[in-house]
Amino acid sequence: MIVNKEQTERLQNMLNQVLLNIGIGILLSLCFSVFYGTHVHAQQIITYLDRDSVRIGDTFQISYVVKGTYDRLFYPDETTFEGDPIVLKVERFRESSSTDSLVYTLQYFQNEDVIIPAQPITLRSGDSDTTIYTNRIPVFFKSSLQDSVSQFRPMKENYAFSSGILPYLFLLLIPLLGAILFWLKHKKRSSLQPKQRNYLGTEFEDPLILLKREIRELRTHKDIRSHDQADQFYVQLGDSIRRYIKRVYDFPALEMTSGEIVRGLVDHYASSSVIEKTRRVLMEADMVKFAKMTPEEESILSALHVADEFIDTVERDDSARLEELRLKHIDMERLKKEEFEQSGGTP
Repeated sequence: MIVNKEQTERLQNMLNQVLLNIGIGILLSLCFSVFYGTHVHAQQIITYLDRDSVRIGDTFQISYVVKGTYDRLFYPDETTFEGDPIVLKVERFRESSSTDSLVYTLQYFQNEDVIIPAQPITLRSGDSDTTIYTNRIPVFFKSSLQDSVSQFRPMKENYAFSSGILPYLFLLLIPLLGAILFWLKHKKRSSLQPKQRNYLGTEFEDPLILLKREIRELRTHKDIRSHDQADQFYVQLGDSIRRYIKRVYDFPALEMTSGEIVRGLVDHYASSSVIEKTRRVLMEADMVKFAKMTPEEESILSALHVADEFIDTVERDDSARLEELRLKHIDMERLKKEEFEQSGGTP
């Protein structure tokens, strides 16, 4: 095959063009990488958790360290964290012109592992906003119970009765059966003459009045001298609030944690004031119960003051619900009385 000079020059030009295109592509890639890397890594969030695991009632802190160049910083507040854990406090520390520390103090009321979701943090530079997200944080539950429990065993062995004792058992059953037949016959004779009775009915028990009565009785036991007395005081305080919620909002608050009760009130459309006062009074009771210490008299008086604020709030916001319960009770008693009179006033 003979290649002339013109074909050689054409091939050389094509090769040079290919090499030129490859060089331009590499140069553009390097420029893009430098620009993109500078833009991405200009902002940085570092996350810290102050403990590996938590028990029920423990408080812990999550710290977000924000590094970058920005004019203003927008970060999540208490309302961003829904349900458990509950946010107690949010603090911001300005370490330098390019570094901020956000410290969230939370309290844990669950009995299982939870994951704190990624939170948005917005950095504003001039007219431009950049939103970056924190890492998801697992919080591991640490139980106070032992890992293994011994099997239940019967206290005594099961013994079989000898077949020779069966005749004696039948002899004992004969007089017993006779006594039962005599009693049934006497009862039937008495039932032939029904006694006329008046319908007594039941009075309406106002949940708010019952709550005030229980809190008033708690005031007579505010002289706390030991941890056991303090524990009993705060258990009674929390149970009084839970009984009121169960009666008015009709869900099993006595068997639920503080966080579950707050979510239940939200689901039953309670007012924001009632939800906030409930969260506050139950949280104060739970914190002292799990603190394993004897509170001062000021703490006892503070808890009673919070309970009084709860009473004032529900007396205002739950008035319609309480009136609905009273009218419902009246209707139920009317139906029961009509059924009683239709039956002739007999038991």
